[in-house]
Amino acid sequence: MQQAALFSVQPRAPQPDRLAAGERVATRLRGQIKGNIYTDPLMTYAWSGDASSYRLIPAVVVFVNSEDDVRAVFIAARAEGLPVTFRAAGTSLSGQAVTDGVLAVLGDGWRKLAIHPGAEQITLGPAIIVAEANRALKQFNRKIGPDPASQATCKIGGVVNNNSSGMCCGVAQNTYHTMARLRIVLSDGTMLDSSDAASRDAFRLSHADMLDGLHRLHHEVMADDELVALIRRKYRIKNTVGYSLNALVDFHDPLDILIHLMVGSEGTLGFVSEVTYNTVPEHPFKATGLIPFPDPQSAGRAIIEMANGGVHVTTGITAAEYIERRALATVEHLPPMAPLLPWLTDNSPAVLIDVTAPDAETLEVERQKTIDLLTRHGATHIDLSTDEQRSHALWDIRKGFFTSGGAARPKGTSMLTEDVAAPIERLADFVVDMRDLLDRHGYDDAIIFGHALAGNLHFQMSDNFAQAGAAEKFDALNQELSQLVSIRYGGSLKAEHGTGRAIAPFVEAEWGAKAYAIMHRIKALFDPERLLNPGVLLNDDAKVHIKNLKVMPLADELVDLCIECGFCEPACPSHHMTLTPRQRIAVTRERARMRASGEDPARLARFEADFQYAGMDTCAACNLCSLRCPVGIETGTMIMGERARRRGGTAHSVARFVADHRGAVETMMRGGVAVADAARILIPAPAVEAMT
Repeated sequence: MQQAALFSVQPRAPQPDRLAAGERVATRLRGQIKGNIYTDPLMTYAWSGDASSYRLIPAVVVFVNSEDDVRAVFIAARAEGLPVTFRAAGTSLSGQAVTDGVLAVLGDGWRKLAIHPGAEQITLGPAIIVAEANRALKQFNRKIGPDPASQATCKIGGVVNNNSSGMCCGVAQNTYHTMARLRIVLSDGTMLDSSDAASRDAFRLSHADMLDGLHRLHHEVMADDELVALIRRKYRIKNTVGYSLNALVDFHDPLDILIHLMVGSEGTLGFVSEVTYNTVPEHPFKATGLIPFPDPQSAGRAIIEMANGGVHVTTGITAAEYIERRALATVEHLPPMAPLLPWLTDNSPAVLIDVTAPDAETLEVERQKTIDLLTRHGATHIDLSTDEQRSHALWDIRKGFFTSGGAARPKGTSMLTEDVAAPIERLADFVVDMRDLLDRHGYDDAIIFGHALAGNLHFQMSDNFAQAGAAEKFDALNQELSQLVSIRYGGSLKAEHGTGRAIAPFVEAEWGAKAYAIMHRIKALFDPERLLNPGVLLNDDAKVHIKNLKVMPLADELVDLCIECGFCEPACPSHHMTLTPRQRIAVTRERARMRASGEDPARLARFEADFQYAGMDTCAACNLCSLRCPVGIETGTMIMGERARRRGGTAHSVARFVADHRGAVETMMRGGVAVADAARILIPAPAVEAMT
């Protein structure tokens, strides 16, 4: 029975009409765009998942590299009745970068990076990785505001569209608040550059009705004191549930409202082709410590004081990451944790703290203030070190919790993650109630950690959606979670991961009917055809959050712990050429599932044949991916094993001959190289190159 459930959960290829529509979109686009276009079963499956627990197989995958490419995709998709979803790095955690329609993947044409004079601003294309931007700014002691834990992988397009924040960002330094300019393409193909006067003037003429609609929405909201109060309260803490309604309160000009509504819209309102950020200070002097507390309540009280009444600071305590005891247990074997182990009891959490300053003298003053605060609240071991290497090691542990926690799950299960926030003054109670909720719903392996200065907690756990009742169990948790976070605590059901499919059914419960209706009107103004990422952020299906859930069948013990986060992908030489390590693993799992089920032999045969080139021949087997993977998964080793299994008797005979006659083989090879060198003396180099 469990095996039958497994095979019914995993989504099949799109229906024939969608497949046909995908082929027609591909036909329309070939010759118009230079990027790769895929409609075959293997490559579309390879692009069917992001870092979330959802999987949808696109009808067609298209690489876009310019605004003209984006317009061409809009026209082709509209003509064939398929929706369009944009994908940057695919590190989305709420299912907003998957689709069964047209998946438009950002190519390298969007890799613009330009630092303005004085480094007070930086202009970025949506394919730039966050860490690349910060490396470029480091020499100026500046950085961009958003600092997600996935910053070594995630791209600017996703950061803007999810209004991502992170560990030091808080609310004040997210994209919404630090963006100086945005360049966008709407679903009708119109480009708007918010900093260009001519572009703004032309848009006011061409889209007067749209701007008038936003103007009316602004005045309706501002005339409702209760709604204004709700919006202001919701955005005092991190909040990515629904559209950025604060734009209707913070701005008067409809153009400014429009631009700020784009932030956090998850690709449902338009395409972001460029952003200019106001950079923020990155002070060079820092002290870091992982500070244990006797219990969650004392840690919570300390964090409440550290939060400084919600006022964001750039000098002093700039980061405080709450890590509960069960989360610490998953990493306590790592060397940087050794000094803390004597101080950890069965119930003691720890708080990872950064104290930063522009100079050494100020740092010492702030460091002493922090020590006094921690002492008052009962911290059991205080070590705020200025050792940069130790700081990096501790933060690497924190940034890798999503995947290291995922590696601790039972093999064959899916990694689930949620992301909530509550008013900081209630954090101590919130932590205790969250743990009680997870335990009562049977998620015994769940761990809690998060960006405590913003009242933002992450929790993750595992489950096997191949088993009967797993989806219903997850649904029950989400229903009670919605009541706890949104109603009882007045918090955010998604603080920074975006609404996606995961929270779409709960947006109205969090915001109320009046605000929810305004969100639908916003969608209608921008995208009346529902061409862009439908079902994400707003969805009438009350159970969409438990549909199209991933299963993780066992396929190879070398990679079974992979959670498909995508952290490995930037290091892969075949990235964007054929398959990435994450995609090789996903396809390997699907092949194993199909072999076990016996279903669709023709599809399996196509997978096996196409995987030879895309999965094996183009894998460098260098295992650079393992250096990016927080748990060191060696996809290259898996591929080398499969290559060995696929080799025939002749290949093995040759290998044995070479192994038994290495001296002779090396002599022949040296002779061949010598002949080639001699040939270059007699024959011009271009001719040698042409012949070889």
